[in-house]
Amino acid sequence: MVGARGDNGRRSEKLLLVPVLDMANHAPSIGGQLEFDQDTGDVSLVTKTNLAEGDEILLDYGERPNDEFLLQYGFVPFHNPSDDVPVTLSCGTSRRVSWDDARDA
Repeated sequence: MVGARGDNGRRSEKLLLVPVLDMANHAPSIGGQLEFDQDTGDVSLVTKTNLAEGDEILLDYGERPNDEFLLQYGFVPFHNPSDDVPVTLSCGTSRRVSWDDARDA
Protein backbone atom coordinates (compact mmCIF):
# COMPACT_ATOMS: atom_id res chain seq x y z
CA MET A 1 0.00 0.00 0.00
CA VAL A 2 1.38 3.38 -0.95
CA GLY A 3 0.10 6.92 -0.69
CA ALA A 4 -0.13 8.92 -3.88
CA ARG A 5 -0.29 12.56 -4.86
CA GLY A 6 -3.54 13.68 -6.41
CA ASP A 7 -3.98 15.84 -9.50
CA ASN A 8 -3.43 18.98 -7.41
CA GLY A 9 0.01 17.78 -6.23
CA ARG A 10 -1.10 17.29 -2.63
CA ARG A 11 -0.88 13.94 -0.88
CA SER A 12 -4.08 12.01 -1.41
CA GLU A 13 -5.89 10.37 1.47
CA LYS A 14 -6.30 7.38 -0.81
CA LEU A 15 -3.99 4.42 -0.28
CA LEU A 16 -3.21 2.42 -3.39
CA LEU A 17 -1.98 -1.12 -3.84
CA VAL A 18 0.49 -0.83 -6.71
CA PRO A 19 2.24 -4.15 -7.41
CA VAL A 20 6.05 -3.85 -7.73
CA LEU A 21 6.12 -0.07 -7.03
CA ASP A 22 5.02 -0.65 -3.44
CA MET A 23 8.40 -2.39 -2.94
CA ALA A 24 10.47 0.65 -3.95
CA ASN A 25 13.00 1.84 -1.37
CA HIS A 26 12.79 5.22 0.35
CA ALA A 27 15.13 8.02 -0.75
CA PRO A 28 14.28 11.42 0.73
CA SER A 29 14.46 14.38 -1.65
CA ILE A 30 15.72 12.35 -4.65
CA GLY A 31 13.03 9.68 -4.80
CA GLY A 32 10.05 9.91 -7.10
CA GLN A 33 6.38 10.33 -6.27
CA LEU A 34 3.35 8.33 -7.29
CA GLU A 35 0.59 10.39 -8.83
CA PHE A 36 -3.00 9.24 -9.10
CA ASP A 37 -5.38 10.51 -11.79
CA GLN A 38 -8.87 10.26 -10.31
CA ASP A 39 -10.53 10.62 -13.71
CA THR A 40 -8.74 7.74 -15.41
CA GLY A 41 -7.62 5.70 -12.39
CA ASP A 42 -4.04 5.76 -13.74
CA VAL A 43 -1.06 5.70 -11.39
CA SER A 44 2.20 7.25 -12.61
CA LEU A 45 5.67 7.36 -11.11
CA VAL A 46 7.20 10.80 -11.55
CA THR A 47 10.93 10.90 -10.84
CA LYS A 48 13.11 13.88 -10.00
CA THR A 49 16.05 12.48 -11.99
CA ASN A 50 16.44 10.66 -15.29
CA LEU A 51 16.55 6.89 -14.96
CA ALA A 52 18.65 4.59 -17.09
CA GLU A 53 17.91 0.93 -17.67
CA GLY A 54 18.88 -0.99 -14.54
CA ASP A 55 18.64 1.99 -12.16
CA GLU A 56 16.85 1.37 -8.87
CA ILE A 57 13.41 2.94 -8.61
CA LEU A 58 13.25 5.02 -5.43
CA LEU A 59 10.30 6.76 -3.82
CA ASP A 60 10.21 9.63 -1.37
CA TYR A 61 7.86 8.35 1.35
CA GLY A 62 7.44 11.89 2.64
CA GLU A 63 8.40 13.73 5.80
CA ARG A 64 7.34 11.85 8.91
CA PRO A 65 8.78 10.98 12.33
CA ASN A 66 10.61 7.70 12.95
CA ASP A 67 7.70 6.09 14.80
CA GLU A 68 5.52 6.43 11.69
CA PHE A 69 8.27 4.97 9.47
CA LEU A 70 8.57 2.01 11.85
CA LEU A 71 4.83 1.38 12.11
CA GLN A 72 3.96 1.92 8.43
CA TYR A 73 7.06 0.67 6.61
CA GLY A 74 8.95 -1.51 9.10
CA PHE A 75 12.20 0.49 9.14
CA VAL A 76 13.68 3.68 10.58
CA PRO A 77 15.84 5.95 8.37
CA PHE A 78 19.45 6.38 9.49
CA HIS A 79 19.18 10.20 9.43
CA ASN A 80 15.73 11.74 9.66
CA PRO A 81 15.45 15.53 10.06
CA SER A 82 11.66 15.12 10.46
CA ASP A 83 11.92 12.95 13.56
CA ASP A 84 10.63 14.30 16.83
CA VAL A 85 11.12 13.33 20.45
CA PRO A 86 8.46 13.93 23.09
CA VAL A 87 9.94 15.53 26.21
CA THR A 88 8.32 15.41 29.62
CA LEU A 89 9.34 18.18 32.02
CA SER A 90 8.94 17.93 35.74
CA CYS A 91 8.59 20.91 38.04
CA GLY A 92 9.03 18.95 41.25
CA THR A 93 5.36 18.36 41.90
CA SER A 94 3.16 15.38 41.25
CA ARG A 95 0.05 17.53 40.80
CA ARG A 96 -1.54 17.30 37.38
CA VAL A 97 -2.23 20.62 35.69
CA SER A 98 -5.23 20.86 33.38
CA TRP A 99 -5.59 23.22 30.43
CA ASP A 100 -8.11 25.19 32.48
CA ASP A 101 -5.55 25.60 35.30
CA ALA A 102 -2.89 26.77 32.85
CA ARG A 103 -5.27 29.19 31.14
CA ASP A 104 -6.42 30.71 34.43
CA ALA A 105 -2.87 31.08 35.83
